[in-house]
Amino acid sequence: MNKPWLIFLFLVVLVVAAFILGAYDPVSSVAPRAQAEMAVGDQAVNWINFAMKWSAGIAFGSFCTGLGVAAFKALYRKWKISQRQKQPTSWQSGPNAQWQTNQVPRLTKSDLMFYSLLNGQRLPPNFRTPRVEPQDDDVLEIEI
Repeated sequence: MNKPWLIFLFLVVLVVAAFILGAYDPVSSVAPRAQAEMAVGDQAVNWINFAMKWSAGIAFGSFCTGLGVAAFKALYRKWKISQRQKQPTSWQSGPNAQWQTNQVPRLTKSDLMFYSLLNGQRLPPNFRTPRVEPQDDDVLEIEI
């Protein structure tokens, strides 16, 4: 039941109400300043006013920067997850596994020879054509 966005909303409403009430009755904010100027002095009150404006500006700027960093981090995480989901997954074994690879077959010396002949190029003088020796694989030798 402890929801942080409700607390944040309550604080924002409280700050807005304070600004509205402060702007509604301008005399109530001037009377304490006049009393402080009479007690401490005009320069001291101006310096305190300047320091309070700077500290409030730094606090508000830090808050806005923190919100911006948090929003950027959340958007970056969502973007990173979407990019990761777009990438193809790694190979996994199973009944739907793709066992075939898309590799281009290597060219043999005879392929190179035929390509060079088709292009009208001459073979280099030290080029050797592969020799295939006839083998007698059809003969079956059975000994009992």
